[in-house]
Amino acid sequence: MSGYVLSGDADADLQYIFSFGIVTWGEKRATKYIYDIYEKLNLVGFNADIGRARPEFHPFVRALPHSSHVLFFMPWRSGTLIVRILHGAADHQRAFEGYDPLASVAAD
Repeated sequence: MSGYVLSGDADADLQYIFSFGIVTWGEKRATKYIYDIYEKLNLVGFNADIGRARPEFHPFVRALPHSSHVLFFMPWRSGTLIVRILHGAADHQRAFEGYDPLASVAAD
């Protein structure tokens, strides 16, 4: 199987982005922005080797920008784990200090 799985942190990131978008730009624009992120997640889900390697965060993490945000992901099982979705201006180094990308993934 290919595709992607959202970590608990990435899911929380998406909820925050959507909530912030509604307050800042309105529901229509926020919905469009989230839809576009999901389109990019689908692309990443089937192409886990795209983007830029970010070994300073984790040996397998890669990053791909999307508008004002950056998608952080890594190969996982037979697909892609979406680790975080952070604003481009966020301190990514700090966000990944001591971070275990697999800690917020439900065990099967």
